[in-house]
Amino acid sequence: LLGVKFIKNREVLDGYELDGFNEEQKIAFEYHGVQHYEYIEFFHKEERQFKEQKQKDRMKRKMCKEKGIKLITVPYT
Repeated sequence: LLGVKFIKNREVLDGYELDGFNEEQKIAFEYHGVQHYEYIEFFHKEERQFKEQKQKDRMKRKMCKEKGIKLITVPYT
């Protein structure tokens, strides 16, 4: 993508993993499967876990914005 490498990264967001991150370009991406939008028991045994996933997604967006990182979210559809 864009002729640059993107690597998984847990460091830039204090333990929250980005599916792909390029430090030089300050661009990250996240692929969101259906489990990021709908409660599906296969992925989340309890609805509470689904809500926690949604909160993690919000935190990643907030932290990226605060750090000046452009976050691209790729939905499953």
